[in-house]
Amino acid sequence: MKKGSFNNTSYVASLVHLCSLVLLVCVWSSSVFAEGTNELNTTQALRGGTELYVDILDANAESIQWTGVGTVDVSAPDGTAMGTLSSGQSIAPSQGNGVYKLVVNSSQVVGNVWDIAVLGQSTSGGRVFSYNWQFNAGAFSSDRATYGSFYAIVPGGASGTDAVVELRLDGLAGYVYDVNANRIGVDGDLGGRSVSEWGNSVTPEFAIYLNPPSVANYGRVNP
Repeated sequence: MKKGSFNNTSYVASLVHLCSLVLLVCVWSSSVFAEGTNELNTTQALRGGTELYVDILDANAESIQWTGVGTVDVSAPDGTAMGTLSSGQSIAPSQGNGVYKLVVNSSQVVGNVWDIAVLGQSTSGGRVFSYNWQFNAGAFSSDRATYGSFYAIVPGGASGTDAVVELRLDGLAGYVYDVNANRIGVDGDLGGRSVSEWGNSVTPEFAIYLNPPSVANYGRVNP
């Protein structure tokens, strides 16, 4: 689901019935090493406290690098703190393959680059995801809009299957907004309706990538 501020009034717009969206099945033709403003534009500044995750698939060759304002705290798959990275620094995945967590400690600045790079990556596809992307574009104006895409891994309809749903933005100027997804929409019995943010909440459920994810199997069953 997508949560944001539009026309100076906060709304929560639910993305329900994910299965009704077009399923994306593709082969990514080139390796993606750094993910962030390259996909979303430098107008989409991450807010401080945003939790990012990185899939490490070859711990013997790969490392994680941060570029941006301030630092990020890095945790291993079991939650063990690994250290803090300043811009340009990298860290080796000490616990082998798995999902590593990065917490952005400072809000990013509109116009500045921020990204996470998996150095030494030889496989194609996206590695960086969040369950709740948090942005501050600084304004509702069209020059602060984004045309980027988000890719959610969702159940494919049978055990061992999944699918990837693309949310393609077409000039979204959300100012301060969140992007997350679940299977029910806004918490409570609201029938998938959009409601005022005030007094309502959402529960993020699905991992949302900036590129078609490497770890998805893109397998689905026929309806």
